[in-house]
Amino acid sequence: MRKLLTIAVMAAAMPAFAAEEYTQAQLNEAATLKAEAAACETSACEAEAVQKMIEAGLPLALVVQTAVDAGVPVADVATAAIQSNQSVADVLAATTAAVDSPEVAVTALFVAANNVEGVDAAAVNAAAESQNIPSDVIASAQESSAALTGNSDATASGNDSNTNQNQNQNQEPTQDPNAPAPGGSISPV
Repeated sequence: MRKLLTIAVMAAAMPAFAAEEYTQAQLNEAATLKAEAAACETSACEAEAVQKMIEAGLPLALVVQTAVDAGVPVADVATAAIQSNQSVADVLAATTAAVDSPEVAVTALFVAANNVEGVDAAAVNAAAESQNIPSDVIASAQESSAALTGNSDATASGNDSNTNQNQNQNQEPTQDPNAPAPGGSISPV
């Protein structure tokens, strides 16, 4: 019964969010930046387009919807928004509304957490839980993001775990100074 009530409340809130009124100036700015984002050939260009939309003062929901409509990958939109000092909770709400899939939105935020220093999986978990996203959806999204990023430690903050892994791979093994030299033989005296 509680789940049904939660779904009814969320369904009632979604149309109000989706039908948010934007000014003509905001829509014109979004259309211009959407064309710019659609013309991008690199993820860096796409991130810059998302950041320009945010810097132009466009509402985050409009930014995310515009970027997704322009073909910018959802995880890249989330990463760029968080790098532009938007909160994880706000980005999650806007992303969920834009893609109409909590699992896709949460996966995108876990990927962003892997890419943005200082943002961790705990922040994504907290935001998802506060928005009443079921724990099985959160767990599935965390697994999906680990597969996408190659980061099996989905609780890592930023990309620290990848950095540490690379540092360990580049270190030469240490040898016991008391061990015999490799390939040599010890002759009796």
